[in-house]
Amino acid sequence: MQCDDHPGVNHAGVKLLAPINSFTIYSGISVNNSEFDSNDGFNGPLASLGVEYGNDVKVYAEYLAGIEKVEDGRASFGFKVFFK
Repeated sequence: MQCDDHPGVNHAGVKLLAPINSFTIYSGISVNNSEFDSNDGFNGPLASLGVEYGNDVKVYAEYLAGIEKVEDGRASFGFKVFFK
């Protein structure tokens, strides 16, 4: 079985959050399966570092990379909408 949702990255892990006023800084570690998600170019554990701003609508920026090749990671940005 293989997933083809390129450029998406299927991974699961944990993030440590540090809220500072309306900002949240976070870092995390996660795992992905390169056989299942072969188009993402990552293999093994992943590290992430990011920042979010806002409450119901959050603007975010994140860098995600394999821990063995941090320089080959990818940056992303966008927004998240929370329905309460």
